[in-house]
Formats: sequence, structure tokens, C-alpha cells
Amino acid sequence: MKTTIFYLFFFIFGAFNCLTQGQFKIRNDEFIQIGYTGYKALTFGQGTGSPNNGAFALEYCSGCTVAGLNFWKPWPTSNAANYLLFIRNNGNIGIGNSGSTTDKLWISGNLRVNSTLYSSDERFKKEMKLLGKDGLNNLLLIKPYQYIFDNSFNDKK
Repeated sequence: MKTTIFYLFFFIFGAFNCLTQGQFKIRNDEFIQIGYTGYKALTFGQGTGSPNNGAFALEYCSGCTVAGLNFWKPWPTSNAANYLLFIRNNGNIGIGNSGSTTDKLWISGNLRVNSTLYSSDERFKKEMKLLGKDGLNNLLLIKPYQYIFDNSFNDKK
């Protein structure tokens, strides 16, 4: 009985202490906050190994080298990894990395697209040349067409 009362007191005091310091707060506007500044993490599921740090985690770090929201697998969970998905404070996204200061999306690893991917990237073009110095007259020579895309060539592969 004394042990139960001690644990109950410890739980209530610990929870009150945590709430009064603002580390965990359920606000009256239905938001749940974990901390206000610095590094905060929330883990989900049951991880493998000891200590059990959860199978997946979500953390926000404002004072880190790269500030943002990180989805990761905590250690010592099998396949523990950082930056499974990272959203930087500037909104740029990294998959398998911490994202970029300039690129909206940066993927480390292969990207599979289950559709046709069209690109207008200059790196995929060769023998580019200017069609003349009078760009407006060249644009006026363009004959616009309307068409339906024929995707049957994919069926022949």
C-alpha cells in the first residue's frame, strides 16, 4: 500500500512539475503542445531493443544546426535512422536527408514514378541553339495544336 501511494505521489508530482514547466501542455483551444523551444520528441509504437525508445519518432528542433520537423526511427530500434522525412523551417522537404536551403524537395536514394515523367531540365538536352534573335516573330510562327495523348507505346514494352 505504501509503495502504491509513493508511486501515485511521484506520478502526480512529476506530471504537475512537467506541466508547470510547459514541457507538455493540453491547451484549452484543443491543441497539444510538447515544449515551446529547443529540442522536443514524441515516439510512437514499441521499438526493439533496450531501452525501448519507440518504433518511430517525431521531433522538432529549433536550436539545432538544421531547424525543422524530423520523422525518424530511434536507436536501438532495428533499422534506426535519422531524417526519414524532414521538413525544414523554410518549408523545403528532405527524404533520407535534412533537406536543402534552396531545393523544395531533395531525395537521397532512388525515386520511382509509376507514370511517365517528363522533364524540361537543360541537363537532358544536347545541341541546343537559338532560333534567331527576333523571338517574337519566331513565337508568331508557332502553330498550336490540340491533341489527345496516345499512351499505347507503354503497352508495347
